[in-house]
Amino acid sequence: MTRDEEDVTDTTWWNDHLPRVHEFVRRRLRPELRNLEGATEMVQSACGDLLEELRHGRSKPRARHRWGLLRVALRKIVQKHRYHAARKRDRRRLLPDFAPDGLPGSNTGPLGAMIAAERARALATAMQRLPEHYQRIIEWVHFEKLPHVETAARLGRTEDASKMLLSRAMARLAAELAFLAPKG
Repeated sequence: MTRDEEDVTDTTWWNDHLPRVHEFVRRRLRPELRNLEGATEMVQSACGDLLEELRHGRSKPRARHRWGLLRVALRKIVQKHRYHAARKRDRRRLLPDFAPDGLPGSNTGPLGAMIAAERARALATAMQRLPEHYQRIIEWVHFEKLPHVETAARLGRTEDASKMLLSRAMARLAAELAFLAPKG
């Protein structure tokens, strides 16, 4: 069997190529997207898409499918970026003053430390005003960095239901932060 005839249904093929594809995705994910969609989930989704193409005869199992897998992974990154950048889902619009660069420790000097402390107090106050189930999902996903699958299992919900709950919790948190923000 030549290199062009390798079978992608063989687990050896996947073991050989997945580390390269994972590295490819990890390097191309922007930090804001990496916080929302993990590289592992992107690679799994790309693999599923490639297998679908193979299953429906749109591609033939060949070694060059590593390049096809990279192409599909890149397409996934672009799609997810567009999805999360849509105005209605753009978290920068929801939480402009609490972007990652505004977290404690990101600013230097006494003024930066004071601003960071004030923001941390506002965030803690806003979190306390949320219902307990909103607090839990935000803590698990954003502070403990749990994957959505594990979060859903803890909640006893589907992954999609867990993501919807997180979306609602973040919107409510944004509203609480806006309410607590100094007027003027």
